[in-house]
Amino acid sequence: MGGKVRAVNPCETAFYYRNSDFIIGIETVWEDCLFEPENRAWMAARFPYLRSLTTGSYINFPYLCTDHYMDAYYGENKERLIEIKKRYDPCNLFRFPQSIRADHPPGQLPE
Repeated sequence: MGGKVRAVNPCETAFYYRNSDFIIGIETVWEDCLFEPENRAWMAARFPYLRSLTTGSYINFPYLCTDHYMDAYYGENKERLIEIKKRYDPCNLFRFPQSIRADHPPGQLPE
């Protein structure tokens, strides 16, 4: 990273980790449902090591097993983003399993 990414203050957008040196992604892909358990286990075994090397996470690489996902994705911007969500999407129209919700405590998975 660096360059134009770092030119923006981390608190000016939802993406907080602008001073990071790298974005690291890890994924597994399968076409046959038969291989889903093996692939999920592979990811689950490797993700803790990756987490030990990094701070935060990138929302465009969502992982449902991310603990405290609001902190991981949004860092110090989470409280401001919750307030924005309350103001502009109080009915939670824009949602996914790890979305910002105005009606749940930060870091907890919505229903």
